Amino acid sequence: KTPEWKNENKEIMRKVTMTQATELGKEKCLAEFSNHIEVECEKALETSVTTDSSVKQKLLKASQLLESLFQCYRYVEPCFPPDYELFYFFASEYNRNFCCFFREVGSQIDNISNGDILEIIGWCMDYESGLLDLDINVRALQPSLNDVMDTFRGKYLERIVASMESWILNIANRDFQKPPTVSGEGKLHSLTWVDIFQIMNDQIRIVDEIEEGGQLTCQVSNVACHGVKMYANFCKNTVDKMAGGILEADLERTCQIANDALHCIGTLNGENRTDLPLLVHAAEELEGVKNEFFDTQNAANTFLVSLILRDILPLTEQIFSEEHISEPAFSPLPSILATLDDYWNDLQSMMLKDNFRWIIHSMLLKIIAHFCTAILLAKCPNHIE
Repeated sequence: KTPEWKNENKEIMRKVTMTQATELGKEKCLAEFSNHIEVECEKALETSVTTDSSVKQKLLKASQLLESLFQCYRYVEPCFPPDYELFYFFASEYNRNFCCFFREVGSQIDNISNGDILEIIGWCMDYESGLLDLDINVRALQPSLNDVMDTFRGKYLERIVASMESWILNIANRDFQKPPTVSGEGKLHSLTWVDIFQIMNDQIRIVDEIEEGGQLTCQVSNVACHGVKMYANFCKNTVDKMAGGILEADLERTCQIANDALHCIGTLNGENRTDLPLLVHAAEELEGVKNEFFDTQNAANTFLVSLILRDILPLTEQIFSEEHISEPAFSPLPSILATLDDYWNDLQSMMLKDNFRWIIHSMLLKIIAHFCTAILLAKCPNHIE
């Protein structure tokens, strides 16, 4: 059974007959329609805005009006000459009223939940799509409903930024209070980066289901990239604090950070999956995010090298000491090699292969440089530079 409001709408719209249109002329005819649409929209939408009705009820009222617009396309426009471009006129009038309606709703945005904001944006996307099927480009109409939606997108984005920062810092701080996780192969890691990537991808996926590839999807993707960068910076700052003596040096924690950074770089390179929302919608931002993790990885590996050198450099200085030259039997080399061997065994078991190779290569260069410097100083003590 056709709802009563639809029947009423058909009857009212048909009051202006073909004959009346001819008598009144095109201008007066359109003015009559404009007045009627204004009254109908005000009656339906103003009541909805000024009462404490839920967003769902407000959108239901808007949908009923939208249906009446489609009825104009089916039943009213065919009764008039093509040069009236009647449906385009109807679409413009309804669009103007929808803009006013959503502006009013937007004035109460602080009391609207994120879920309801997405419902509103989703309604507008369906509205655009429905009219596009009838050859009406809503974004070309003035005023622009898309511009009105910027209020809702902006508020949603503002809340997501605040939430993401809180989530990331809480997750990272909580994780760094626990010992690193040991994998089946003995490598140190954490699942924090997995949780953070999942949260970021979920946030993009939620808005993309509403506004596929749209403005808000791009904005949330950029926020997600910023969130992942925050995690990379948090890890690097932790290493910097250990290097600066603010935090106690922790060999295992540093190994975990280096390994996690390598895992993140692999994920951003699409080694596991290439269809993650972050990779699809934030491709242009990924290089910057990867560089943050490269910096974190380098900082962690460099600090590990400094920890090893801190133990062995005092021993290497004894190689060219007077005591060692006069008593070769008391060589520090066995102690140096034993210390290095302990470190190598520990690091090889705890670190991913690429990180371990990085440290071996760096250590080799550092030790050779130190050894050569010691020789030069022994031979030419007055030419330190």
